[in-house]
Amino acid sequence: MDPFTALGLAAAIIQFVEFGAKLVSNSREIYVSTDGRTKEHETLDEICSDLRFLVDDIDEAADLAGEPTKRIDEEVALRKLAEKCRNTALELQSLLKSLYCTPGGRVASLKQALRAAWGKRKVDDVEARLKEYRQELMTHLVAITSNQQSSVLRELRTLKEATLSMQSNHSDVSFQQTFLRGLYFRSMPARHHGIAEAHQKTFNWVFGRTGLQRAAAVHVSNLTDWLELGKGIYWISGKAGSGKSTLMKHLGDHSRTAELLSTWAEP
Repeated sequence: MDPFTALGLAAAIIQFVEFGAKLVSNSREIYVSTDGRTKEHETLDEICSDLRFLVDDIDEAADLAGEPTKRIDEEVALRKLAEKCRNTALELQSLLKSLYCTPGGRVASLKQALRAAWGKRKVDDVEARLKEYRQELMTHLVAITSNQQSSVLRELRTLKEATLSMQSNHSDVSFQQTFLRGLYFRSMPARHHGIAEAHQKTFNWVFGRTGLQRAAAVHVSNLTDWLELGKGIYWISGKAGSGKSTLMKHLGDHSRTAELLSTWAEP
């Protein structure tokens, strides 16, 4: 349950609890005319309507909350509390309707009317339940708020770690780019162009891993594995005029080199 949905559900419950507590505890004088209409403050119709709206608010907030994907005890308890509030609201609504359906007469207060209909014990029970709901609600809200804060802190911690990782990667890339710029010289393209092309099959053994190619490749400590998986520096040495530059040009231009390096560069 996300924070806004939880707060919406809690707000609906708070509204009902406060309204219900006020309804049964305040001695609000009500005068009923012969047609059943109140002369002062709210009519019983309006009270019933208010209760009905509160029940609808609780239902709507609970529906928006839905079934939690991760069963958090406080969220489940909050849903149960909403259901208890709903049942109590319907109970009050039913009594108020029965009072309204008896036009005429005069009652000293709404609380007295409730006591007359339910009896003192019943009204006291409703009052006690409403106080209990209020206390439950505050407990659940504190727990849910704590859970949400913990979740936010975890997300912030993850974000911080990702930021530090990006900064580290940026430093690595910056160092690598500086290193590559240090190797560059203006005549590099001309130097590359001036190196003779290798014969079509001269250096095929470099990427080989089977048969005669494997036997030849053993002398270069398996360059393919190094390009794909290796770390550190791969050193190629040889006598002057032995074809080192031609080999390097062949490796640099060959599509297989790019494929192997792409595998190495994957996260």
